[in-house]
Amino acid sequence: MSKFFNELKRRHVIKAAIAYLVVAWVLLQVASMLLDTFHSPDWIKQAFTIFLIIGLPIWIVISWIYDFTPKGIEKTSDKPEDQVIKQLTGRRLNLFIIVSLSIAVVLLILRPSLFSTDSNTEFLIAVLPFDNIKVDQDKEWMSTNFPQNIKSHISKVQELKVIDSYSARQIKDSDKSVIEIAEELGISHILTGGVTQLNDKISITIELFDVVSKTVDWSESYDERLGDDYLELQQEISKKIVANLKVALNQSDEVALDNELTNSQEANIYFNEGVRNADNRGNNQSLLIESVNLFQKAIDLDPNYAEAYAEMAFVLRLVSSKNKIFENRDQVKTIDSLVKKALEIDPNSARAYTVLAAVELYRNEDYNKAKEYLDKANSIKPNDATTQLYYSLYYVSIPEKDFQNALKHITLAYRLNPFSNPIRANLIGNLLNVGKIEEAEVFFNKNSHDLPVFLRRILNVDIIDAKTKKACIEKKDWSEAIPLYQQAIERDSTNSNLYMRLAEAYRNILNDNVNYVFYAKKTYETGKLHEQNMAGRGYSNNAYLYYTSLLKTKQFEEADQLISDPYFSSLFSDNARSFLVFNYQYYSENYDPAEKFIENFNFGNYIDIALTNAQQNDIKGVRSILDKDVLAPSQKALVFAVLNERDSMYYYIDKEKDIYNVFKFNGAVEVDPYRKEERYKAFLKKNYLPLTHLNE
Repeated sequence: MSKFFNELKRRHVIKAAIAYLVVAWVLLQVASMLLDTFHSPDWIKQAFTIFLIIGLPIWIVISWIYDFTPKGIEKTSDKPEDQVIKQLTGRRLNLFIIVSLSIAVVLLILRPSLFSTDSNTEFLIAVLPFDNIKVDQDKEWMSTNFPQNIKSHISKVQELKVIDSYSARQIKDSDKSVIEIAEELGISHILTGGVTQLNDKISITIELFDVVSKTVDWSESYDERLGDDYLELQQEISKKIVANLKVALNQSDEVALDNELTNSQEANIYFNEGVRNADNRGNNQSLLIESVNLFQKAIDLDPNYAEAYAEMAFVLRLVSSKNKIFENRDQVKTIDSLVKKALEIDPNSARAYTVLAAVELYRNEDYNKAKEYLDKANSIKPNDATTQLYYSLYYVSIPEKDFQNALKHITLAYRLNPFSNPIRANLIGNLLNVGKIEEAEVFFNKNSHDLPVFLRRILNVDIIDAKTKKACIEKKDWSEAIPLYQQAIERDSTNSNLYMRLAEAYRNILNDNVNYVFYAKKTYETGKLHEQNMAGRGYSNNAYLYYTSLLKTKQFEEADQLISDPYFSSLFSDNARSFLVFNYQYYSENYDPAEKFIENFNFGNYIDIALTNAQQNDIKGVRSILDKDVLAPSQKALVFAVLNERDSMYYYIDKEKDIYNVFKFNGAVEVDPYRKEERYKAFLKKNYLPLTHLNE
């Protein structure tokens, strides 16, 4: 036996076998990665593996008979004089094995990333509405319902990004070709289908198209009897799509894919129609109410439909509290009970957690809880456009704003739902927040024709704001903002938002109350004339600006006349009108009744509570707000200004990074006692704000 082993060594068979195994492993790894990249069928990889296994014994036989010498391939010799050649051959094999092993080690290190593609681009899928080729009118719902459910299923997979159904419908209806839009948006795969009715059967054909290679990855046809329940079929198709994309599934993905949306097809039809109505709402409150009614129908058919409760709660947040739908119920309690019910049924309802985050963000201003709920929603469904949008809103709402993180999340939201107007608007705003003015303007010009007029007007002013900010910082003089806004008004005299900016600039930069009130009134009147006061939404920034400008300048008689005007009153919900009364009492220095009105609020407004407490020297009340850490540095500075704690006031205003918050601080009546101080003048100089008559 030892003689045979020695002969194997002499003929370099063992080294040759080791070299073959190392090279075969390297080839198999490279082939596997390449085949996965191009989504090749599994049988190719299997055939290649079998070929390499069969090759091993053949290679051993060849290495027994032949040597790979410096002179080429020669038959193995027994002559003593050929020993030098055998030694050289052995060294070459040693070197070859070392090099091959080095390559193998590199592949082991790089294996997770080599030839891989970022999931943002590789697996960004659009599930388009199906074509109704020949179906009865009562079956037309299938062309939208079927793909909408498939989208809902596959979007549960954590490594898969799926275009929102709203944007998928826009892609389908666009004048551009589907492929053009897909390439423009970085979509990697498109799922299309058609529905055909044949006597008592429905035929459904589906194709998964690879945008990059322009080939069909997978296609299949299904023949179903009329009246059958298609929910199980949609779930089956969703699993096949994920399998054909070769997405790595974790345990939670597999569980999510196995979970049914509902056990009632009819309830599912109502639910999806409700989602589509809400998607198309724009400023149309009636569509929101219609969505609520559709969700209710879905719940009536399936009382355990968790997502229907969650989506209804989400939509009810957007409905004016003055709407008759809330005649016999409280809006806040209704929303809270719907979310609670959704989570009782399904503790992993991502939309329910997004609603909770929105409530904490805008009603309670508890940013820590808002972040906690967003993180929970994101852990369940990391590729949900709505959750990413609210992440972005969170980062621009917290006291220490984080515009970079806000931009990161809104960019992902845009990739998932590129035709959503709220998402496009927030993307432009966040580009401006990080100083990417040109990029924001290019994006705005490219998309402005699709935006509603009111949103186009607001975004145009936001771009003007950014340009104004840049020009003033370059000149180190914020008083330059006044002529820049005046020039903008000359170009667009019907835009109420421009008058608002000019009014605020006169107050917060120049401390000019005469022009402040004049342009605040112009803001309100222009909004009324051109229907820009946002009637029906329960709150009007234009009207609120004019009203508070009168209060801040002690024109209480004029404020009384304004609030008694039926048109003005119609712009505010009952809750918002309570806020108007609070402001009246606060600026009248009637702090006890002002505090009572705070109790009627259905939202946080912690700065107003803190200021009212400070005006009453209620240190315990002030401390309870400060401990929540919900105030921006400039707001904390205002509170300490009221408490007459100068050092704390200057400390916090120096920490404020948002220049517009600095302006609000400078325009606040609470800082009037400090304006003549040298420290205050130094603060103005540091922030490029001019000295005015109030500083003399």
